[in-house]
Amino acid sequence: FTDPERAEVLSSLVNESVREAPASKDFTLTVIWPHESGSMGGWRVSAVEVPGRLARVRVNNGSIISTTNVQAMSYAPPKGSSVPNSVTIDSQHVEMETPLDNYVFEKGEDGMWKASSKTHAPPLAGPISRILLSNSPITVVVPQDEACLSAAKRLAWALYTYLGLDSRIVADAEALAEEQRPDAELPSRRGSVIVLSQGRALNRYGRDVLRRQPSEFEFGTNGGAGGEFVLAGRRTFDVQGTGLMFMHGSNHLFMHGTDVQGLERAMRAFPLRTGTPCPEWMVIGEDAETKSLGGILGAGFWTSDGRISPVMSYLARSGPFFLALFLFLAFSRVREYLERKHYHGLPTYKEISAYEKSLPQHKMNLPWPEGKDGRFLRFSTPYHNIGFNNQLQDILLSAQLAYMSNRAYVFQPYMWNMSSTEPVQLDGKHYRSNIIPLNAFLGGPVAGGRFGPGTGTSKAGERAPWEAPRSVSYDWYDEVCPPERRKYVDTGELRQKLGLIEQDRGPANSTKEILVSFSKYLLEIDDTCVTMTGDHVFTFSSFGDRILPTWDLLQESPILNNFSWSPLVKGIVARNMHLFGDVSRWDDPSYRPRTAPATGIPGLLALHLRRGDFIEHCDNLAHWHAPEVEVDLAADMMIGQHAEVFVGNGFSSLTANINLLRMARKVHTDSIRFL
Repeated sequence: FTDPERAEVLSSLVNESVREAPASKDFTLTVIWPHESGSMGGWRVSAVEVPGRLARVRVNNGSIISTTNVQAMSYAPPKGSSVPNSVTIDSQHVEMETPLDNYVFEKGEDGMWKASSKTHAPPLAGPISRILLSNSPITVVVPQDEACLSAAKRLAWALYTYLGLDSRIVADAEALAEEQRPDAELPSRRGSVIVLSQGRALNRYGRDVLRRQPSEFEFGTNGGAGGEFVLAGRRTFDVQGTGLMFMHGSNHLFMHGTDVQGLERAMRAFPLRTGTPCPEWMVIGEDAETKSLGGILGAGFWTSDGRISPVMSYLARSGPFFLALFLFLAFSRVREYLERKHYHGLPTYKEISAYEKSLPQHKMNLPWPEGKDGRFLRFSTPYHNIGFNNQLQDILLSAQLAYMSNRAYVFQPYMWNMSSTEPVQLDGKHYRSNIIPLNAFLGGPVAGGRFGPGTGTSKAGERAPWEAPRSVSYDWYDEVCPPERRKYVDTGELRQKLGLIEQDRGPANSTKEILVSFSKYLLEIDDTCVTMTGDHVFTFSSFGDRILPTWDLLQESPILNNFSWSPLVKGIVARNMHLFGDVSRWDDPSYRPRTAPATGIPGLLALHLRRGDFIEHCDNLAHWHAPEVEVDLAADMMIGQHAEVFVGNGFSSLTANINLLRMARKVHTDSIRFL
């Protein structure tokens, strides 16, 4: 190799091999077990949401990312490639610190992605065969039992003969002693460990491992009378000849039998020569001798926190007790999973609620008009038992009143039933979300976002150089405004005091007159914590023709101009944008400036057909002599808001909401039609 010609050829080959070809900007990475998969274009999946299912990362134009079943991922920029300042992941804008060799992105339980500078190794999760991926000799730990020792010797022989893997057999007492030593290079700490036990010969090392990190399986619960074991605290397996295998943590495999025959059945199911990818846990019954897989009593995968995966697990029928166990697993043992993720199949939004509590304006030491000396406006009589679009009408007008009063709007969750504190409740034959945090739907000023400089309001009702106080949550109002500090203002009494006339189903004065009169009063009083009580400030009739004069206030208000959807809503839209054509034309519609072209999605016509409520609603509208609802406020139809043409109807708050948001973007009125 010292010959110059040969050296030059070898050098050119090496340089060619290490030179990375420019990565494609559009590709899809598909994996099933992250620890067994590499990267593509610098992207790598670190963890999946549901083990055993495919996970995908779709990269569009190098910086627009959409994911399926991905919990965490990382990005290592290829050599010579430019690093963007930010990426869009599932329609969420995520900033990237530069320069870094590796970027880590993790998704919270609320579906929101966060960037982290910490590099996480992919957790070892997957089939039992992953125990063979050991970076040192496999350690087989046995109790003082001849049957277990015999099984260990045969297992060690088979590992070397068929797979060429080294292993060592260690007594449980010796393994326990090794755990006390500080030597981090011990094979049992660096590599895979197989723990054997059967009958009354329980493994002391295995018990110590399960004591430090509990499992869904427990051994010897009947006073050590036999080799029975219990699944999820309820289902006891005590029939002779029953075997068990399950992965525990990242590098432990437990193999157990109710007796010697059960351990032998577990041994025969070990994926040694066939390469069969067994799931993470298996219970093998005596029928396996004649029915093969039909003798499996249970099998499945764990969740990320080591619990039974409710969607990737199976239990065979076992008489009447099977039904009781199934119900227990569905409604009791998996309860923590359901409360954290979903409740009756519906999300509980706990992460978003936590986000609202941590808003930066929730601090006592902030300068006026925020902080402990800030100005706040709370409405104690919220609408309920109506749809979100109707509630949003009241939210936006109430926030406008707070803004005109130089007070922080105190927002609350969307609530369907005020008498229930449950996040989900039964409505007829189906469950529906009952309490949803506002930030699940909205961003912007009404949900705690900034108003911008120079948006404050003086006592004279004129623009002031300070920034308007940001909206706060109900919980923060209770903390910053104790009862002795609050001023309670009855809405009906204030109407009479201000000379506002109420008639039929609502006030005879226009909605603008209500806003101006109420805000003037709230500006002039020095009380910092004001709670409106009694009747609603804005009734249903406030959103009919009486709202029309309010447009000159709304079109110049940051409540409307800075209106934004929540990351959750944006993500739903982004994941479906492929249905409407070229995504690159409209990758993040909420950030489109008002001076943008009138058409958000060229060529798209959105049609709203009302199919719902109840027929008497039309009779009510006729009785109220209600004209077409021109500018009701809502936040449900992002697609309609950005379509080239929108066709709605005159009896729907949803249609009116879309039209209001289109007009706020200065979309030409010719693009708004009615059926």
